[in-house]
Amino acid sequence: SLSHKSGLRLRPPRCRSRSRSRSLDRDRSRLLPSPPPPPPPPPPPPPPPPPAAAPSITSEPGSLEAEADALLTGPPAASPLAGGATDDPPADGDRQQSSPILHPPPLPRNETGMQRARTLAGRRAWVDVLAVTGDLLHGRTSPHGRWYRILSGEEPPGAGGGDSSGKTKTTQDGEEQEQQSETNELLRLRLAAYLRLRKTVDLAREVERLNLLDDDNDDGEDEDDDDAENDANNNATRDDTSARKRRVGGLPIWVDMSVTILAATSLLYTDPGDPQRCLDALHRIRVEIVNTGLRKRGGGDVVKTKAMPYLNRVDVAIANVHVRRKEWRLALAALDNVMENIEGAVRLEVERRLRLAPGTNDDDDRTKVCEWLTTALIGAARIDIRSRQGWIFLQSGAIPEAERIFALAEQDRTNVEAALNNAEAYSVTNPNSALANGLTSTALIIHTPARCLVNDGLRLLALQDYESSMQCFTDAMENLQRLHTPDMSAAPPYHDEEELAATIGFGSEGSGGPGPSLIAPCLNNLALCALYTCRMHHAVAMMESLVREGPTVFLTERLAFNLCTLYELGSDGPASERKKRVLQLVSKRFFLHDIGSESFRIN
Repeated sequence: SLSHKSGLRLRPPRCRSRSRSRSLDRDRSRLLPSPPPPPPPPPPPPPPPPPAAAPSITSEPGSLEAEADALLTGPPAASPLAGGATDDPPADGDRQQSSPILHPPPLPRNETGMQRARTLAGRRAWVDVLAVTGDLLHGRTSPHGRWYRILSGEEPPGAGGGDSSGKTKTTQDGEEQEQQSETNELLRLRLAAYLRLRKTVDLAREVERLNLLDDDNDDGEDEDDDDAENDANNNATRDDTSARKRRVGGLPIWVDMSVTILAATSLLYTDPGDPQRCLDALHRIRVEIVNTGLRKRGGGDVVKTKAMPYLNRVDVAIANVHVRRKEWRLALAALDNVMENIEGAVRLEVERRLRLAPGTNDDDDRTKVCEWLTTALIGAARIDIRSRQGWIFLQSGAIPEAERIFALAEQDRTNVEAALNNAEAYSVTNPNSALANGLTSTALIIHTPARCLVNDGLRLLALQDYESSMQCFTDAMENLQRLHTPDMSAAPPYHDEEELAATIGFGSEGSGGPGPSLIAPCLNNLALCALYTCRMHHAVAMMESLVREGPTVFLTERLAFNLCTLYELGSDGPASERKKRVLQLVSKRFFLHDIGSESFRIN
């Protein structure tokens, strides 16, 4: 009514409840948390991790590990000793490795015990060889353990033959022969490991335990009587170990002659005060070989030819013993016996390769390659024996006689090189010829040039022509390096025995690779010439390049000793001590168990 009286126009009243509700909503929005934002898109998946590398020790700068890596990474010198007489560091050569060998490759997986023992022996991990061969020979469930227990007298020969159900006699005999052959190989590996590790006490105990040597043996024992006695004692008790056919001296017939020869040679190290005992054992083995070859199964030259490999092996061992005793004439006489048997032994080797080589339609070509192989093997074997005789003459001071022997070796070298060139030319047009390829890959043949260079170097060294002698040894090492393939660098192939031990009786260790018999005189006399000519840095560079090229092949006990000696003469005390420890670390990294700590001359 008031509004009508005053004539004023009043606004309609606001709805207080609506405005109040809006303000409350605003206040509530300030108090309540805001709704969560939408989740962000998932991050991209991380890249896959790199493949796991072989475990290695982290090389910190300035550590021994870093310096060992630097030693193995540096480029090898192709010809550090060639050229003038300056003492500057050699330039990088053409033989550079694309990937340095810093660590040994991992062991192959899924290897049997026998294969693992061979792999470890090829890598010179002799401590592990002892462990693996011990498991195989001492295990109760191992097939080789039975023959080991029979040999040691712990088990009678007729017991523990295994499960032969469902097997024919031929199959069972074949399995037993294979087990016996592998047992012989394990015994050779075990005895060699003791020798390499210089465990002379354990070696003597093992030889005595297995009865490998019989000092009271009667050489005139008749095998026919033994055979009759063996047939009558097939059901012998545990104490009677003659239930099996046995060799002269009481060993079972399946024990290979190479095992007894190695056991007899070990007496030179296990009993150094009585070298005559070693000679007596070797001569007894030689008499047994000759009597067995001439008396049984028809006798004559055929059986004698089959015994030639063992005869040659025994004669070489006898010569080595006489050299250690400085009995020069007896050593030369033993090598003369080997020289007389070379042609018959080579015929045996050629026949073996003919049986293994596949047949060809062209008999004329086959005959031609056989003639080359025979000529090359006879010449290379004669060079090997004449080189040994020449070295003996040099040790005794008979330089003119050594020159005469080396001249005869050079004449044989001409025949070997001619046969080798013919075989190489034939292999170009006939790449699948097993005989020709075998000729060009036989270490005894392809090492002939290096062996003759070593002979010249030794002759010149005796004449005090140190420069020329040093060049000969350098050329010989370069020749051996050319024969060394990259595949052999970190894990060389395993070889149970010397290359031609089964036929000729001696040869280079390691088919296709440089044998220690050549590397040792090269390095020893190379270091000696470096001292006389004041070129120690060049000799050090060459030896270090060999370590880089293949530690498992070239880093031997002799190389470590000579290189550490040059470190001492060419550096001050702390620096040389550091270098020697780096070299020792490299040998430990590659598990070279046969290099003793004394070789590094560390105080």
